[in-house]
Amino acid sequence: MTSRVLSQRQLNRATLARQLLLDRASLSAWNAVEWLGGMQAEQVAAPYIGLWSRISGFQREDLSFAIEERRVVGAQLMRNVVHLVTASDYRLWRRALQPALEGAYRRRCGDMDESTATNVLEAAKAFIAEEPRTLSEIQAHLSRLEPEADPSCLVGTVMTFLALVQVPPAGLWKVFDSPAYALADDWLGLSIASAAEGLRHLVVRYLGALGPATHSDLETWLGMRVSESVFDDLLPGLEKLLNEAGETLYDLPDAPRPDEATPAPPRFIPAGDNLMFSGGPDARFVPEEHRETLARIGGQAGPTFLIDGLIEGTWRIERTGERSTLVIIPFRPLDSVDARELVREGEDLVSFVEDDTEDFEVRLEAAS
Repeated sequence: MTSRVLSQRQLNRATLARQLLLDRASLSAWNAVEWLGGMQAEQVAAPYIGLWSRISGFQREDLSFAIEERRVVGAQLMRNVVHLVTASDYRLWRRALQPALEGAYRRRCGDMDESTATNVLEAAKAFIAEEPRTLSEIQAHLSRLEPEADPSCLVGTVMTFLALVQVPPAGLWKVFDSPAYALADDWLGLSIASAAEGLRHLVVRYLGALGPATHSDLETWLGMRVSESVFDDLLPGLEKLLNEAGETLYDLPDAPRPDEATPAPPRFIPAGDNLMFSGGPDARFVPEEHRETLARIGGQAGPTFLIDGLIEGTWRIERTGERSTLVIIPFRPLDSVDARELVREGEDLVSFVEDDTEDFEVRLEAAS
């Protein structure tokens, strides 16, 4: 039987639909974080802006409340960077992602002597169990125990081999203090699932949030190598498709795949958004003529905007006194309709982000 071939535009629309970027959804913040497969949160504001772009009527307090109620937590997970995920997903995913965390750790620090590592982890666990601790507090405590060790690697050992989560006020809107960490078992009251159980759940969530996907797409998102047969071994009921390059795509049979003619409205994407780390974003979301520009300015991890489902420029917010300005920098001249709709969306964005200023404006600059 010949597999169905999906065009790049079809893949674009499928992922946009799953990432709630075709139509804003009526979901709670907690449900949206789960639906989206977690949200990168290296920058505090990013998940708030990401949810604003995706949820109808989203208020910052919606996400803050979910964090304070321990339904959503921040932790180092996919690609060894901080993500917001639901507590239940953290319980399932943490052990499955251990290879990603260890890979990043060993590239930086190599292997620590086993007895030293045991002492470090036992001391850190007891220290953190007393009360949540910042990384600087953990580092100072462990450096007294192991004064000859690289302080950053002492902290890296703890972050890699203990299951830790950030505690409020970390993750709350415009809280920029160093986050404090607690033991996940204590904070969430949940035991961590096995790696096998967690990996299956990860794959299902990934396809539901960012599919259809190739094996290499999955590895890009996870930040670690997985078996070539991971899809067939874990989920034999998956649908197999092809992309235009002839590579096998895997997908959940009932996942949305809108028609390629489905309209895609202008959307502002925060730094580090899932969309740019879904695996193979260049082909799906970045026009070929913009790839060099985006790579040169580091735009893949920075704030960008979408026109017709494609990244067409970057944005930033400047504040001077009581005036906040959203600056939009397109990669090409925009037609009048796109420009008008983008500016209208931008007016809502800057008023959401900078609601403590008295005056807002949007400035659409000439194409870069």
